[in-house]
Amino acid sequence: MALLLTASLSLPEHNPNIRDLHRDYSVVFPTGNRNAASHLWVRHILEAAPRLPAEKVTELLGGFCAGTPRYPHAPTRTTLTRPTRAAAPQSRARPCGRPTTTATG
Repeated sequence: MALLLTASLSLPEHNPNIRDLHRDYSVVFPTGNRNAASHLWVRHILEAAPRLPAEKVTELLGGFCAGTPRYPHAPTRTTLTRPTRAAAPQSRARPCGRPTTTATG
């Protein structure tokens, strides 16, 4: 129960933001292990929810994904696009890095 009280008191009393949420990382994850732990972020936010407007709770719930802190409106760092078959190179490399040879004739 002490952990829950500590977690609920760590967000600022007035107008907490996502940066404040991320600063509470060590409160939410005292062991540093965030594997499959989104529920811990949710619990931390819901502990503070009674004193926050609904819009603020919704904003804070966007501050993590699968346990990882994130900013909801930040652009992603990478974009992965899968090439189409037509764009694939004609020669294929072997696992050792040498190109395969094809018989012509």
